[in-house]
Amino acid sequence: KGEAVNQWVKDFLTEYAESFPQVSSTLEANVDRCIYGQTGFEHHTFEEMWDLYSNFSIQKREPERFTQEQTETIQRAHTSVTRWLNTPLTRSTSVQMKRFRKYVHDRKQQEESSSSQRDPLSSLDDDDDAEMVAASQSAQ
Repeated sequence: KGEAVNQWVKDFLTEYAESFPQVSSTLEANVDRCIYGQTGFEHHTFEEMWDLYSNFSIQKREPERFTQEQTETIQRAHTSVTRWLNTPLTRSTSVQMKRFRKYVHDRKQQEESSSSQRDPLSSLDDDDDAEMVAASQSAQ
């Protein structure tokens, strides 16, 4: 008799557990809209931070395309993202920021594969990342 009374709990738990793949798929499909949330960029989404971060090399090559304010924002965002990407995973406690690291990695791979299809000699300018990290660390 007790088993029949508690069957609804088992049914509910089964339904709950089966909902996780759909929830996970929905979250993954909307990862661009996750909030970065780091100092200075508390309300920026992953996509907005990626755009700022990836504009850094363009801004260095073609500074005339950007206003002074845009240049400063791009440089601050690039420093923030680069610092985060260079933080050892063992020091990353935020699931959100671990997810952001994966997001940037995936976007870089996406960009590399699309640019290598257009121009096999093109590559991301990783030296810019190293320069910015060194500069930000020496400034601290």
